Amino acid sequence: MVIVIKYYRLTASLILKQNINYQQVSRKIGNSIQKNMFNQEKLKKLHNTKTYKYIFSPLVPFVKKTEYLSGEKYKIYIQSFDENTIVKFNYSLNNYEDSNIKVLNLKLQEIDLSNWIITEIETLTPAIVTVDNKPWVANKNSIDELMQKLFDNLEKKYKMFFEPFWPIKDDINKHLLFEKITILSNKPISRKYKDINLIGYKIKINVGSNDIAQKLAKVAIVQGLGEKNTIIGSGYVKYKKLRM
Repeated sequence: MVIVIKYYRLTASLILKQNINYQQVSRKIGNSIQKNMFNQEKLKKLHNTKTYKYIFSPLVPFVKKTEYLSGEKYKIYIQSFDENTIVKFNYSLNNYEDSNIKVLNLKLQEIDLSNWIITEIETLTPAIVTVDNKPWVANKNSIDELMQKLFDNLEKKYKMFFEPFWPIKDDINKHLLFEKITILSNKPISRKYKDINLIGYKIKINVGSNDIAQKLAKVAIVQGLGEKNTIIGSGYVKYKKLRM
């Protein structure tokens, strides 16, 4: 059965109202998005549910090892498989302003991935993975554990949005997704959330051409790779594709 995979992306053009260090920007932008959700009743209800919701991108243009500057214009992308969620954001973020950001304009798009083959995904923000309630760390945990956790997380997201009765997998299915996985960070990247330091890595995956790999890679594009995607925009990916 062919699964149509479309998603919805809202591009918000905004001005920063204060300088934000690159290490703090995910948390502060995430806080602004969550505060905004309380302005719209359905988004407020969504905020309080434990489910996969949306992911947001880093600010564009990207800044490395410095500050995003007050008064400068940036863009951010908010995206989800759920059209209603993004439509509600389109209303609630219109002219939104708080201590961090002032939204200038918005653009809503529907993007169809169905006729594309994804060849590579690469995280722009660190992917966060936990093993036995502890962060996956390169010099302590195995690549095999990382692969399995990433696979399991993507599978849960896929089942939620598309096929609740996805066939039971065996352990080798994870290798159908990862033709090659590369850790791009030399050391763990820390992102603060509340009083917790969340640790993750930037990752590149060469994606298999089989049906399972393609479905799950497209889930990663839309909903993120790993955990904490909604809270701090972790695991947001860019990708390479070929026309099917």
